[in-house]
Amino acid sequence: MSGTVTVVDASRPTVSRGRPVSAVRTLPTTIVRPTTGGPWPLVVFAHGYNVGPATYAHLVDTIAAAGYVVAAPVFPLTNSAAGPLLDEDDLQQQPGDVRAVMAEVERRSARLDGLLGGRVNPDRVAVVGHSDGAETALGTGFDGPADQRLRAVVALAGSPIDNGAPLGRTVPLLVAQGDADTVNPPAEGDKLYATARPPRAYLRLLGAGHLAPVAEANRWRPVVEREVVDFLDLEVAGRVGARAALVGDGDVAGVSDLRLEL
Repeated sequence: MSGTVTVVDASRPTVSRGRPVSAVRTLPTTIVRPTTGGPWPLVVFAHGYNVGPATYAHLVDTIAAAGYVVAAPVFPLTNSAAGPLLDEDDLQQQPGDVRAVMAEVERRSARLDGLLGGRVNPDRVAVVGHSDGAETALGTGFDGPADQRLRAVVALAGSPIDNGAPLGRTVPLLVAQGDADTVNPPAEGDKLYATARPPRAYLRLLGAGHLAPVAEANRWRPVVEREVVDFLDLEVAGRVGARAALVGDGDVAGVSDLRLEL
């Protein structure tokens, strides 16, 4: 089941290239959730630069089908519809956007009506992101105020934050990286993994580039999707058998290998 909610953060303005364009930050957010049951853990999905949530629709749908409520916001100045306002420097504001989405989803779930009414477990949350969205996820999990509800971060084709300094707190982290990525080269994934404390996992995608493993039908996408769900099942939902599934699904001859420290 899916729908759209609009999250408005009135505490911060939207500023493109030093020019204010709005007194608030407006975040149209796609919600995808299981059809029945719940409450389910919440996953906020952060898109990459100059694209939007639709690019990752298959991954988002797969996560939701595995028993999660997924909230995928459109960031104001880094999405593909931003036009002349497109500003990659707005990335620094996006962890705040993720927190605003988390708060609004929790509020709507607590109201017990509508698409989200009673469907979200606010004590079990993860952030998943790709490329600049991965850095957004990392910023949410490891910078700013600590949030005990945040059980996992997944960084797909991301780069280290804080100039590669060791991450200052322990949050379970899954890194996925294509070894033929020319946008965020594999050395970036290596460095990112090295900054984290266990529990941590590193899915290396053999021969994969930057966007294809998460956005196109190919040999890598099923592995990425299974590993993301397995990691969420292990660290967020606490499901029986998730560790064995994570290990079994991560090593695929000619496609991927997995490094794991739990």
